[in-house]
Amino acid sequence: SNVKVFEEINKLARQILLQTKDIVQKAGFELIYADTDAVFLKKTNATRKDYEEIMNQLVRETGLQMTLEFHYKFLVLLYVEADEKMEAKKHYFGLTYDSHLITRGTETRRHDSPAFIKEFQRKLLTKLFDCYTFEEVLTTGYGNALLHITQTIDKLMNGEVQITDLVISKLLRQNIEKYRSLFPHVAAAIRLNVSGFIASRGDNIQYVYTDSNHMDPLQRVMPAKLISSENYDREKYLEMILDSAETVLSIFGFNRSVLGFEKKKTYHW
Repeated sequence: SNVKVFEEINKLARQILLQTKDIVQKAGFELIYADTDAVFLKKTNATRKDYEEIMNQLVRETGLQMTLEFHYKFLVLLYVEADEKMEAKKHYFGLTYDSHLITRGTETRRHDSPAFIKEFQRKLLTKLFDCYTFEEVLTTGYGNALLHITQTIDKLMNGEVQITDLVISKLLRQNIEKYRSLFPHVAAAIRLNVSGFIASRGDNIQYVYTDSNHMDPLQRVMPAKLISSENYDREKYLEMILDSAETVLSIFGFNRSVLGFEKKKTYHW
């Protein structure tokens, strides 16, 4: 809470970041991205050993301890999302040379994404990056990704997805009576209480969309504990598939109209 300490920390951080930029550029590297705890470097035909050497140089000259965390074969930096009330969030994904898929700020990292959507996006990126060169990613990889989207949509619409893989989990941050709107997880919590289960602040409310367009907000979702059939809102989960595909593929020019779908609908709760 000390303003002067806060300003001094930021001053030192800027100095070290500028120093880092100068060091890596003099060594022939490009600094393509930096945040509070990492820098992303790029150099044509550079090996892991080359990155280790520049890291050791940075440690010596800045006095900061560092580690080489990931050596990417492919890395995609997405647009940063921010508003005046929130800090900018990191959005990127990539594949390391040891075939480790890294994602930040996508559905695979969101706690409220259903298991089905997370697995869909992981497979989507795996197919996108199943290539030797970046040029192949833009052609063969992108084509395979589109095919995976259509196959997943067919699987969903044919009712081949287990309803347990469609469960969404969201934290109830305050007691039900404090909410001024019937958000889906709040509606699910109300239904739990009516059915004899106790749902209160701090609980993770699990639910499935059953009819997202129902006039009664309480009928749009079903708490996971009360599920008695395999019926789910296929159109709503189709929208989630398209949303997650756009998250990672929009930078390649993809949007749902590529597959013949209309512009995303907006739901008001």
